[in-house]
Amino acid sequence: MRLAIENLRASLGGARVIRGVSATAEGSQFIGLIGPNGVGKTTLVRAIAGLVPFEGGVTLNDVPVRAMNPRARARAISYLA
Repeated sequence: MRLAIENLRASLGGARVIRGVSATAEGSQFIGLIGPNGVGKTTLVRAIAGLVPFEGGVTLNDVPVRAMNPRARARAISYLA
């Protein structure tokens, strides 16, 4: 499995929270997000899961997350708050 994030940007309440994030995770890699409160960690994960509007690209196995129907996306990406 390959997750690719390219120039991801997201806003909440009119304020830009995420600016230009790019990353790739492949296979069984484990990635941790560390940072102070309010820097956009949760927004980033929610954008990857397709739960908040975003600009830029998020692909899973070269398929854009936006193009996946909700059921297929839920089977491929889990988000637990």
